[in-house]
Amino acid sequence: MNKMAGGRRKVIISVEGMSCATCAQTIEKALKKREGVEAASVNFATEKAVVEFNPDLVTASRLKQVIRDTGYEVIEEEVVDILGFDHDEREVLGLAASAEIRSEHPLADAIIKHAESEGVEIKEPERFEALPGMGVKAEIQEGEILLGNRRLMKEMGVDISDKLKAYAGDAVLELKKGALIS
Repeated sequence: MNKMAGGRRKVIISVEGMSCATCAQTIEKALKKREGVEAASVNFATEKAVVEFNPDLVTASRLKQVIRDTGYEVIEEEVVDILGFDHDEREVLGLAASAEIRSEHPLADAIIKHAESEGVEIKEPERFEALPGMGVKAEIQEGEILLGNRRLMKEMGVDISDKLKAYAGDAVLELKKGALIS
């Protein structure tokens, strides 16, 4: 979830079960009726709902329930594994959540929720950059964090061993000289 000017928030919700553009319009219409929703756009092709809302009037979980009540499934992303290598897994999780705190990507919510459920400290980044189609780059006191796919790691000159590529699949986080999350 992304914080916006004026206290507004923006969330991207993964939706399953749409079979046509009319399905997307039905969800969009239901979301726009909800008090506190300032803008909503649902894309059938990407299976994503992008909603800008006032968190004082409606929560992200309530927006997800509106989608469910309309007859569609909300796909909740989750963290399945953390590879700390030479780093503590809680430290890696905290750094990942700190990098994602300003992100709009559905995986960001999963990482942040997991960190919160584990009682891990999340720090506000000093600098944040969303890299569309690749991931995010953030800077906190501990240093620069890259969170994203193989393409991002390659473009940033991060070497991912063949063994790690096989384990991690496409999404990886590189930080502090070698810790990764998938």
